[in-house]
Amino acid sequence: MTSENYGEIFTGIYTEKFDGEKSYVKVVQLTANGEIIHSTNIKDDNYSLEAKQIQIAENGEIALVSIYKKYDCFWNFIVNIFDNSLNSLGKYHHPSIDLLNKTVYMWRSVDDFQWLFAIYRLRTDNKLEYMVLKLFNELGSFEIIEVGGSSSLDVRYDYVHFTTIIEPYPKYRFYYYQLIRKNSSETICDIDSTFWITASKFITPTGTDIYSTSPSNDFKMRNIKAKQRSRDSVFNCYLIRNKLCIIIDYFTLPTSVENDISFHNEKHRFNIFNNKFAEISLPVNYYTDVTLCLYNVIGNKVIECKLKTDDNSILVPISNLQNGIYFYYIPELNIKGKFGVSR
Repeated sequence: MTSENYGEIFTGIYTEKFDGEKSYVKVVQLTANGEIIHSTNIKDDNYSLEAKQIQIAENGEIALVSIYKKYDCFWNFIVNIFDNSLNSLGKYHHPSIDLLNKTVYMWRSVDDFQWLFAIYRLRTDNKLEYMVLKLFNELGSFEIIEVGGSSSLDVRYDYVHFTTIIEPYPKYRFYYYQLIRKNSSETICDIDSTFWITASKFITPTGTDIYSTSPSNDFKMRNIKAKQRSRDSVFNCYLIRNKLCIIIDYFTLPTSVENDISFHNEKHRFNIFNNKFAEISLPVNYYTDVTLCLYNVIGNKVIECKLKTDDNSILVPISNLQNGIYFYYIPELNIKGKFGVSR
């Protein structure tokens, strides 16, 4: 289930299917105690629907994205709008869109409080085109407000999947996405042997990219979810190399929407591990054994040992450590940091 909350009311969506019937999207509202207070179904006579995304606006308006398969690996989406009691306010659909592998992401504009949708659609020249659609509730239609042009990526081998888009100020946007790279594919829809690489960028109203992280084949990360922590910061969570750890990144956003260069990035990483090892990244490729000194929150040293480096990281055995926060120091490199253990 995918869910969001408005006050103490949680609204969730999930896909439901019975044998011999088309799948549909179930919408439920629950209290903090788990009591169901409202529910409804989203069905289509022609297509089997899957639950894709839910967002709740500042006024309690609820927007839901359902997707359906058109052909091969191409999909389309339907938007349903409800009030905070699940009374329908409208249903919207653009039937001519061909989305590659469900690539649609919805967010709320802080400029005019409309729903926006970032999509990658397939053009007739076999290139992907990035577009932003705006939903006008009162008109019951979509309008194209941005077109990014043809993707520089060869869609037989690479395409972008947005995981989160955050708009803290009008047209200032954080894009968090996965570059899905296919090692050997003959067709667009052949998605065997894929791996995901995370990346992000921050775009100003003038289109200037003032912060971005480049995808890296050597540092595979799965983006889980980004959230706006406050008006001036967001955090993002990842899985790294399929290990059970989370990184939280904090960013300071512009203090003035008129000044593009006022953006200042402060990035702090805090890892939470729940397996047998904690991974500590080193700033450079260092191939000599290092000394690790590990302390608990009251300053007692719990580990001091020599560890072998693996390219730009070391693995710290944590199976005997209790849950909590630990501080480390590597004297050879004068590196200090901390991580958490939670099982």
